[in-house]
Amino acid sequence: MKLILSLFLACATLFGSVPFTLDKLQNLRFLVLNKTDFITPADETIIKTKIKEKLTKRGITFDSRDASTLMITIDTFMVDKIYIVHTQFIIGEEVQTFRTNEVNTLAYTYHGSDLIDTKEPYADTIESIEYLTNEFLELFDEDNHH
Repeated sequence: MKLILSLFLACATLFGSVPFTLDKLQNLRFLVLNKTDFITPADETIIKTKIKEKLTKRGITFDSRDASTLMITIDTFMVDKIYIVHTQFIIGEEVQTFRTNEVNTLAYTYHGSDLIDTKEPYADTIESIEYLTNEFLELFDEDNHH
């Protein structure tokens, strides 16, 4: 019985952690990659403003030299009369590999993703982006406010 409980706790701990760290993340460039017909350029500006406000409150600055890149991607397609929406919250950074010949490359150092089916794509996409932003901020707080 103890073995089963130990295995359960080990698995829960293993699968409950994320493979990303946001330690010392300080500045970002911000892109919205919108491939929908229901989020307008004005909506993109509102989305960026709301996210920037939340991240700025945590001490993150924007558009500084050598900043990492924050990308919000929004993709959609329809099946019958249902929208399938895929939203992502991604941090991309230039990193150096530990290969024999070190290589500088762009890597995703954070990735959050949400896939929804909806008949109300605008409202549900905004909700999805808020969810992903809050997930990111939760990990950011854990990593930076020990």
